[in-house]
Amino acid sequence: MPTSDLESSSASKNTLWAYVFFLGVGAVAIALRTPELSSKGLWLDEAYSVLVARLPFMEMLEKLNRDATPPLYYLCLAPWIQLFGSSEAAARALSVVFSVGGIALTGLLAFRYFSLRIASIATLMLAFTPMHVYYAQEARMYSLMALLGIALVFSGLEYLTRGCRSALVLAALFSLLMLLTHNIAAWFVIGVNVAFLSFCEDRKLLLRWLAAQSLAALCYLPSLLLAIQQAHEQGDVLAWFVRYWNAKSLVGHFMTSIGTFALGDFPSYLAIPNPLSTAPFLRSGALLLLCFGLFRWRQSTGARFIAVTFFVAFVLSLGYSALYQPVHIPGRTDQAYLPLFILLLALGVEGLKSRLLESVVLLVGMVCSLTILQIYHDHPAKNYSRNYLGELQANLNPGDIVITTGLTWAETAYYLERWAAPVTVLPFPKAIEDHPGYLNYKEMMRNPGLLYVDAESVALFCEENLGSDNAIYLLYLRPLNVNGIIAERLIRSFPNVIEIGAQPFRQSVLGHGVRILRMQADRPELGSYP
Repeated sequence: MPTSDLESSSASKNTLWAYVFFLGVGAVAIALRTPELSSKGLWLDEAYSVLVARLPFMEMLEKLNRDATPPLYYLCLAPWIQLFGSSEAAARALSVVFSVGGIALTGLLAFRYFSLRIASIATLMLAFTPMHVYYAQEARMYSLMALLGIALVFSGLEYLTRGCRSALVLAALFSLLMLLTHNIAAWFVIGVNVAFLSFCEDRKLLLRWLAAQSLAALCYLPSLLLAIQQAHEQGDVLAWFVRYWNAKSLVGHFMTSIGTFALGDFPSYLAIPNPLSTAPFLRSGALLLLCFGLFRWRQSTGARFIAVTFFVAFVLSLGYSALYQPVHIPGRTDQAYLPLFILLLALGVEGLKSRLLESVVLLVGMVCSLTILQIYHDHPAKNYSRNYLGELQANLNPGDIVITTGLTWAETAYYLERWAAPVTVLPFPKAIEDHPGYLNYKEMMRNPGLLYVDAESVALFCEENLGSDNAIYLLYLRPLNVNGIIAERLIRSFPNVIEIGAQPFRQSVLGHGVRILRMQADRPELGSYP
């Protein structure tokens, strides 16, 4: 056989094996992301996503105006749940699509700017990364943000290295879409622009880039004004995170983010145990490999572009959090950076040059990831809310009234509506309808009289509408003692109280204690307030 025929045959076999490998990685990625979609209940943020996505368009925008997130994810979720329903699996499946799409795009970028081997390493690592799997199983915007982030970097590199006009248009579009997904994406978009300005030596390309990005910014301007307003009001939304932020230095938060990227522990604010004592080792090893890869590929435009984007976005996010308000939440709002980290890490793994050492590193990473994911899947933290709401549903009768306090509103409204419970659900205070993470002790600090007005309004509604054989069920969130205002007011009218369940229940993910108090009018056999 001629040499050219042998080379052609070898190339065809290599191409076939590459297709088989990437299809296998895709199948593994889907297999890791789909088993738990319905076995764990929605927690408050996810329930809020579904409730918002089911609203009419203008009402959705009005509610999000009082929230801290832009509308793109909800606009994607709305038609999705119309087609597939709003069950746990259906609502979360959209994030699986975004997650697997992000893996594919990461592999394509690595293949185009580095090598087939690096693409293989990057896709395999990203498929197994625990936080990437976690957010593929959550009905929130973080998988979408990661997908749009890698798409923006890819299109920016395409225009920088090839001058492709379609890439210029796509880069502007992805910049706009990222900004409409989450306000913190602004740091990522700035990072990409800094990278482009740093490495573009063609004046025409540079001017066209600036014009396209300026057009994207102009389209975003109305939302920017709203984002600035939201930033002033975001302190209430992020109040839960302040104590975690204050407990560490900037370096500590950076290392926590790296730990969640590098197959390490879940963040401490999640009610999920830290499963591995090897996390510091993994974190340090990953950083060494990342630096090694950057050194080896220091002449590569692709590596330098990705590195500048990653570090500029990271520094801006941490700096803003330190100077103004803590929006950088390791293991959550940093998820757009995760695919870039994995790409840089893949450069280091490939640079080991020893197939055996490379295989050992990948195998250790996969074993650690599977261990973490198994512990997460077995842990009940994400199913706490559905459990206590199931207990509540078992006690409900038609005509009962359920009063939610603080963080319990969104998940209660979602599940009781989904289970078609013939009851009335009331929030306390009323403002919690506007955001699932509303902490009502902040409202009390600003205007305590408003809470008493809300408590009186809820109590009067119950007095006028509760049947003689019906009961009030108060979901009493334990950490926020201000909820005692509504309990004390209701007890005056409905003094007979018993607690449902032998032990305090807990909220999904956050782990807050929740008590279910059943209140009725004067019936001595029921007992008194516990």
